[in-house]
Amino acid sequence: MPLGNSESETTPLLRPATPPVAEPNRLGNGISRVNLIIVKDITCRNWYQQNYPPGSELPPDACKAPAVKQSFAVAITFLGTIEGIGILISMTTSGYFAARFGRKPVLMSYFALYITGVVALLSADASDGPFFYPFLIVWLILSALTSVLALELVCNMYVVDVVDPGERTASLSKLAGWGVVGAAPSWAIGGYISAFFDDNRLVFYLSIILMALALLYIVSFVPESFPRSQRDLLQRQREEELAHQNQFQRLLSSLFTPFKSLRLLKPMHNPATGRKGHRLVWCGIHALLTGIGELHALTIVIAWLTAEMDFQTSDTGLVMTSYALECAFVLLFIIPTVRRALTPLYTGSDSAQSETSSSEAQSTTPPSQKSSTKLDIHLAFASWVIGAIAMLCVGISKKKTGVHLSLGLWALSSARTPAFKSLAASSVEPILQGEALSAI
Repeated sequence: MPLGNSESETTPLLRPATPPVAEPNRLGNGISRVNLIIVKDITCRNWYQQNYPPGSELPPDACKAPAVKQSFAVAITFLGTIEGIGILISMTTSGYFAARFGRKPVLMSYFALYITGVVALLSADASDGPFFYPFLIVWLILSALTSVLALELVCNMYVVDVVDPGERTASLSKLAGWGVVGAAPSWAIGGYISAFFDDNRLVFYLSIILMALALLYIVSFVPESFPRSQRDLLQRQREEELAHQNQFQRLLSSLFTPFKSLRLLKPMHNPATGRKGHRLVWCGIHALLTGIGELHALTIVIAWLTAEMDFQTSDTGLVMTSYALECAFVLLFIIPTVRRALTPLYTGSDSAQSETSSSEAQSTTPPSQKSSTKLDIHLAFASWVIGAIAMLCVGISKKKTGVHLSLGLWALSSARTPAFKSLAASSVEPILQGEALSAI
């Protein structure tokens, strides 16, 4: 069930609020991903400053020197490591801060920190003095903490807070679709702007403008979906837990409070059945295994197409853009339609079973929510089967047409993510749904 929100904290604008946040974020974040170019420029200039006398003029082909390329490769590896650590921290702590202070302050903080990070990078690029490294460090930290995944997590919390369980998967799917719509043209737009004006900084200025507009939209129109009454109730529950702990345990709890959402991954007692529930544990294991398998899948596909089928940059760009648009179409239209068509079948089946089962009568879970959960499980499983078949088809494709069709089939497996998130949210009581999403 959605959370009961007080009138002072919510407005009818809440339901359509997330697409105008998700889309500019994906677009603004994506167009600035050509920051690899500006990072290369910074690495190049910094290497020459360290290895040549002060005041030496930078050669025209300075960045093509083998030593500079090696330094750039090390910098990219370092950036990737820092980004991975930042994503882990932001994803695990966002649940706590969103539950403690509300979803809206976390959203506003995300955009404000992102803008600050981009300004720090531009400042580092323009600085040759003692402020170069401080600016660069600020950008590194803020860039790692303000990943797209962290913002999508908070947007998903909004959806889970206000949407009924039966509509949750379709709403999460539409939200993801709007994100893809913003991401699909971002790389092309960023590259075109940089090439047309011959200035890598312009995409950062545009990114700042888009993020600032999104921040203004949040401040002006997006209400709070997790009301103060629910936040206070959750805080009282945590204080009661601390009251039963000794001084050392309290100290540890205080130190690791922002990471407490991970505690939901352990089996928890279900008062309705009198047994421990393991569904969120399996969701966590599923998230770990699929994350490992899916994280670099698209990168591997691009590398395979380049190496085995001799795809040029234009071919790869066309394939990836068409795949992104197909994913957006599936998420925005096909998944909600399919789920709406299948829901009566699952609801009717569960209603018939509840009439003949005495144990069902004692359960506190509504039949509609049980049917919704079962449908989510089947959608997630079917999506992974389709995705596996699609990857096999990519591997055996000999022509570009086969690659396009295979990736189109892979796009049909996009239901796995919203269905899985909805399933995780339904595994805990409503007050903990945001932290459950953060934990997985």
